[in-house]
Amino acid sequence: MLEILSATDTGLVRSQNEDSYGAAETPNGTLCVVCDGMGGHAGGATASKIATDCIIQSISKEIYPDIRQALKEALEFANMQVLGAAAEHPELQGMGTTACVLLVQDKQAWIAHAGDSRIYLYVASEKRLYRLTKDHSYVQGLVDQGIIYAEEAEMHPDKNRIVKALGIKETLNPEIPDKPVLPARGDIFLVCSDGLSGMVSDKEMEKILAGNTDIKAKKTALMKAAKTAGGMDNITFQLVIITGSPHRKSIFSGYSMSRQCGMSEKKHNIRNTLILAAIIAVSVLAGIWIGSKGKSQPEDSSKIENANNLIPCDSTPKNQENQNN
Repeated sequence: MLEILSATDTGLVRSQNEDSYGAAETPNGTLCVVCDGMGGHAGGATASKIATDCIIQSISKEIYPDIRQALKEALEFANMQVLGAAAEHPELQGMGTTACVLLVQDKQAWIAHAGDSRIYLYVASEKRLYRLTKDHSYVQGLVDQGIIYAEEAEMHPDKNRIVKALGIKETLNPEIPDKPVLPARGDIFLVCSDGLSGMVSDKEMEKILAGNTDIKAKKTALMKAAKTAGGMDNITFQLVIITGSPHRKSIFSGYSMSRQCGMSEKKHNIRNTLILAAIIAVSVLAGIWIGSKGKSQPEDSSKIENANNLIPCDSTPKNQENQNN
């Protein structure tokens, strides 16, 4: 049992809405789709609409014993349709779209995505928001490598540079987790384009969803927050509230906001290692200098002992532990 609320808005800067969304009851469960188009006004809107329609069409045509395979085929079918449309219409060359898909069955929910649109799960029992998807973007790659902090990614000049999307090439390889999400009663899925997640922090969205308001008020508050932050992009999202579930506890694999900082901790450890290496190098050089000074001026041996006492002997960095929930 669930309830779906959808919202879309052009935002405060763009002249046209290139996002698309859809929801449908299918033989495989309740399907929600959010796509964020790119490639110019006509191209972006066309790509996202084609992708949304094709994904819904594919999932709706029959019952699938393997849901992961069904989602994979649906996104790949949509990808080929976007590519085909661009090939037939030269004016649409270069168009593409992200895609986020949520398929909720009686007791479980499956997700799939390509690009930087996101799916979140708000766990009601914890009053915490978890990110279920990881962006297919250049900046996320920097975070994964420990080159930048996760917090820096949101302000990075290349944060909108995505590395996977429908309509870019024939091979898509959408990301689909091996196991479904088992939501508990009161949990809320948030499926959104980066017009929301790129303008409103995870922490702020968590605060809104945790508020003592009904789902319609939460929808209004999320849209207002994105616009208050600047509304730089089209804003599209779907809220899917689980009104009934046999699961007493939410079971899922995702990224809490502390986990999003996991690569920041890695970077912190790398920096500590470099600092330790620098200290060792300085210590060695100091020892060589002191040794040479001792040979030329043996009468200052007391100064050599004092200098050695000043060299740090324990500079082992303390690693922070990941906070797994």
